[in-house]
Amino acid sequence: MATTSLNIVNKSLLFIGADTIDALTDSSTRAEVCNELYADIRDEVLVATRYGWNCAKKMVELTVEGTDPRFDYDYRYTKPLDCLRVLYLSDTNGNKTTAKWEVIDNNIYSDEDAVSVVYIYQLTDVEKMSPLLVRCIALQLAINISYRLKQSTAQKADLQKELATILFLAEGIEASERFAPLPSKRWVDVK
Repeated sequence: MATTSLNIVNKSLLFIGADTIDALTDSSTRAEVCNELYADIRDEVLVATRYGWNCAKKMVELTVEGTDPRFDYDYRYTKPLDCLRVLYLSDTNGNKTTAKWEVIDNNIYSDEDAVSVVYIYQLTDVEKMSPLLVRCIALQLAINISYRLKQSTAQKADLQKELATILFLAEGIEASERFAPLPSKRWVDVK
């Protein structure tokens, strides 16, 4: 069975011991509360990790929009429309740039005249989400609805601990899916 937004919402409801719903458009208080919060919670979780969710990363080449030296930068680029968080800029060779850069409003300012941006995009297709991302969204939603639907601060604290554990685990897993050079030969050979 494919994962859907409704599945994530129902996981959240199960985490707090509430009945599930048949649709986000149901007239129940549970559905209304979840529908009201789901998209914001999803986006919050997408930007919440240090290195970003690999399933929600994009890289695009930016086009210079201006060369106005405002804010002590030489170039201005427009941030991609679906960008929730800029992770880093890379140069024309694909290496992380060492030049200073900053996001201000919907612009990225830099001293580099040609850059690509690696960023977290607004991933709405649940089927593209990793299982840990789905779990984190469900837990964060459960945290936000727990008191409103169940009036339990203890339950909320337990959910927050579980989310912290899952986020810690996810950061390690997401980081392991990147290239890391092997140790030099002198550290491998032991005689």
